[in-house]
Amino acid sequence: GALCYPKNDREDIGKLGAKGDIGFFIRYSADSCAYKIYNRQTKKIMETMNVSFDELSAMAFEQRSSKP
Repeated sequence: GALCYPKNDREDIGKLGAKGDIGFFIRYSADSCAYKIYNRQTKKIMETMNVSFDELSAMAFEQRSSKP
């Protein structure tokens, strides 16, 4: 799956806590207009609409793998 950052909406993060966790896109949700993401921090699959995708690392990987 693609690397992504689901928004961290836990209440115990404080001012200096991370605003997002690291996750991997699994699939689109069948029940709602959300994404199913594997959260590496909690080691659980979560369903959220608040996610940012890391498209630059995916493009860099494709460019490196297409070189002869």
